[in-house]
Amino acid sequence: MIWTAEIIFYGTVMGLLMLAMIAFFLKILWTRYVWNRLLLLNLISTKILLLLALYAIITASELLLDIALTYGIISFLTMTLFSKFVIAGGKGKE
Repeated sequence: MIWTAEIIFYGTVMGLLMLAMIAFFLKILWTRYVWNRLLLLNLISTKILLLLALYAIITASELLLDIALTYGIISFLTMTLFSKFVIAGGKGKE
């Protein structure tokens, strides 16, 4: 059973992670450089991964940890492909 202090701690951490994700999303809307946007998308993806892992720890669910691991791998591959796409010149280059 999780104690009250642990519930407050986990709730605070999850709230701070969500605030960070909202701040990063707003920063994506205002920045104009593609590389900054990719970095911010990667940070949001990392925060989602942390939220999944923390929730899996709270609920003692091994399945959620597997899902978090799979999400991390997919996120890494997606950012790698986006970076390669931007380096190649994006949509405008043929």
